[in-house]
Formats: sequence, structure tokens, C-alpha cells
Amino acid sequence: MSAVAEQVANQVSAITEVTQPSNASEGQKKNAPQPKRKPEPKRKISTPTISSSVSLHTDVAQRVFRDTFQVASRSLFTIDVVTRALAKKNTAFDYSEVLNAVMKIIDDIQAKLSKDTAQIELVLASEKVISKTRYDHSVEQGYSISTPHANRFAVIISDLDNYLVLIDTAWLSGLIPSNAVADLKYGWRRSVLRATRQLTHIARDSMKKVNRSGDELAAEVREELGDDVEADQAILTDALANEDDQQSAEVA
Repeated sequence: MSAVAEQVANQVSAITEVTQPSNASEGQKKNAPQPKRKPEPKRKISTPTISSSVSLHTDVAQRVFRDTFQVASRSLFTIDVVTRALAKKNTAFDYSEVLNAVMKIIDDIQAKLSKDTAQIELVLASEKVISKTRYDHSVEQGYSISTPHANRFAVIISDLDNYLVLIDTAWLSGLIPSNAVADLKYGWRRSVLRATRQLTHIARDSMKKVNRSGDELAAEVREELGDDVEADQAILTDALANEDDQQSAEVA
């Protein structure tokens, strides 16, 4: 081989050695696994709501609203969504039975409140007390209505506020002793908390039935519900615990 041919052969060999790793790298790129696609975000349901508000004068009613309305409203919405889904899947499921249980809780507390209000109105009327108590820090409490029963619950708290105004008026007029007023306020606060807890239990039991009805139905219901109902249950638990602590302090 001439010197020129040998030189050319050496150059070709050198070029081949350089280009081979490059080809291997390209092959590796072609064979490299593609990154996984990010899961699509969950579709959010466009839920119908109505904005409303209620005027609350007494501190007790304001606290009751803060401690119970969010949980009660959420529980009522959960019950509505779940029972409709169960009735659609299983014709043997008695939707009216659950609805009647919910209505009884609300009707019972409304009936007792109406009765107690009528009694204190009679006391004030018999003593010819026509003025009402004024309050330094009344609030206009806004809320969203996601189910008709939620609005009924808000009305109950508003009616409770009106009842407590009458109680304070009777107390300031010397018609009711202070310890009786404290007991009445505490008892009514506990009654609303108890009703809220009952609604929460119904909502939780309904969700258990959904979870036993298959993954497809459970996923459909949870998609419509959105947030986790356990967060709402934690709010109620804290409210009950705070009330227990307050009562212990009052007794002491």
C-alpha cells in the first residue's frame, strides 16, 4: 500500500471510531422511555347555589352559625347527592326514608323553637314589655344555599337568634333570673349542635353505602361532592369539644 493510501485508510478508520459512539447515542435517544403524561385534573362539577344572608344579633346565635352551618349544609348536600345516586342505581333503595329522617331532625328542632318562642312572648306580653334588647355587635352573616334544606337550617338559626333576643329582653326586664338565662342559651346551643351531628351521621352512613356499591358509583359521587367530608366532621368535633370545655368551666 502506498503511503498516500495508508494515510487515507487511517483517516477513514479514525472517522469511523468517532462517529460510532454518536450513532449509539442516537439509538439510545430513540429507545429512551417517553416521560409519562400528567393525569388530567379532575373535572369540577358546576354546582348551582344561591347567595343569601341573615342578620344575627346575639353572640350565641353567631357562634352557633359559625360552628354548625358549614357542617350541616355540607352534610345535607352530601345526603342529597348520595341518595339520588343510590336511588338511580338501585330502584329498591328508599329515597323517601332518608329524606324523612332528615326532615324529622329539622322539623323537631323548629317545632320546639316555635313553642319556646311563643311561651316567652306570652310572658313579655303579660308584663306589657314591648321594647326589645339592642346589641353592640350584630352581624350580617352571608351563606350559600346548595340544597333547600340548608336554607331551612339557616332560618332555624335566625329564629333562634330572635328567641334569644326575647330571652335577653325578659332578663333585662327582671322576669328571668341570670342562671336560667345561661341554662336556656347553653341548652339551645347544644340542641343545634346535636341536630348537626345527627345530619353528619346520616351523611356518613350514606357514603358508606355508596362505597359498598362499587368503584364506579363511588367515583361519580365523590366527583360531584368535591371536598372531603371528613374535614367538615372535624369542624363539628372541635365545636362539641369547645362546648364541653365551656360547660365544665361554668360548673366549676
